[in-house]
Amino acid sequence: MVAVLRECGALARIVPELDHCLDRPGVPARLAARIDEAASHDYALPVRFACLALDVAPDAIAALATRVNAPTDCRDLARLASLEREEMQRKDLDAQAALSLLERCDALRRPERLERLLEVAECDAHCHKPARFVPREFLGAALAAARSVDAGAAARAHPDDVPGAVRRARLAAIAALQAPTGH
Repeated sequence: MVAVLRECGALARIVPELDHCLDRPGVPARLAARIDEAASHDYALPVRFACLALDVAPDAIAALATRVNAPTDCRDLARLASLEREEMQRKDLDAQAALSLLERCDALRRPERLERLLEVAECDAHCHKPARFVPREFLGAALAAARSVDAGAAARAHPDDVPGAVRRARLAAIAALQAPTGH
């Protein structure tokens, strides 16, 4: 449908942000593959919208979402996916990078956001077997480790620096997941 709208010139009038992206080499094929992947897994509308808007600049996503009257959850996920695209594809996240990503996507309070973000990343990577997607395995374990931290105990141990103590405890829990490097 996107290709047909583009061929007849309607895409430039309806969704110019997306139309501009399709001028870049490889983008049309990757977009089609992402959308097909999202549809084959029957992902929810926010994931499909984020897959559609992934090549659009983060600041242009707001204009796109407003023009098509996208629901807030679609708009938020598309912006987050665009901003975190490279991080979500990394296979070598360390504990610090993983915790920072979890914090930026508010996964500690809203774990479903991480799940939706992973679905977009899997579609972007054309991952046909999501359970084997390396970032899913590590970020899922990192989230579980960070959420298992007893924030109350960390706060009692360091009443002068509660946020720092909780963050350090979460960082240590995530770091414990990673195999020692031998250095």
